Amino acid sequence: MTKVCPRCEKEKPADDFFKNRRMKDGLSVYCKVCTQATRKDRKNESDRKTAREYKQRIRRESPESERERDQARYANNPVRRTQQKEANDRWYQENAEEYKAKLRADRKVNPDKYRSYDLKKKYGITLEDKQKMLKSQGGRCANPGCRTSEPGGRFNDWHVDHNHLTNQVRGILCASCNLTLGNAKEDRSRLIGLAEYLQQYEEKSTQVVEASV
Repeated sequence: MTKVCPRCEKEKPADDFFKNRRMKDGLSVYCKVCTQATRKDRKNESDRKTAREYKQRIRRESPESERERDQARYANNPVRRTQQKEANDRWYQENAEEYKAKLRADRKVNPDKYRSYDLKKKYGITLEDKQKMLKSQGGRCANPGCRTSEPGGRFNDWHVDHNHLTNQVRGILCASCNLTLGNAKEDRSRLIGLAEYLQQYEEKSTQVVEASV
């Protein structure tokens, strides 16, 4: 006696089917191979569902510990880091435009969140830290020769000045002072020389005026 398994669509002998008294022919609908594969798939899906539910519950109850565990597992496993990076790259390539559009929209809705993120990434401080520094400066530019209360610049925002060698934050400058410092390549001699140059010019101008009187 033979029977066709509707799943694999193969004709097999009766011995390849489990016995089932409820069926007319006394055999199960599917062959043993297909039945076992189905049971395995169901078990795996059940295990995955249980794992997902457990992870979600842990994240709800103690999100910090779960996040730290994931970060530690990621940091200590180079294979996992590589796999995660490859998965992230694939996802980004497939969803780049949609992802960028969502980021732009979210930046407009939550500008402070992204300012704080950018500051933390670049200088190691938060937006709150920057505001505290500006307040400690009396709400003015840290340059003693400037002390303006207006940030200026294209975006009308204060600039974080930092040492490019040590990455240590020095203070908050207005746009003009920050640009001047950058163009002078943070060279103190060059800046002092410019001050002396201006002083010499002013002295010459004064002498010319006095001589013409």
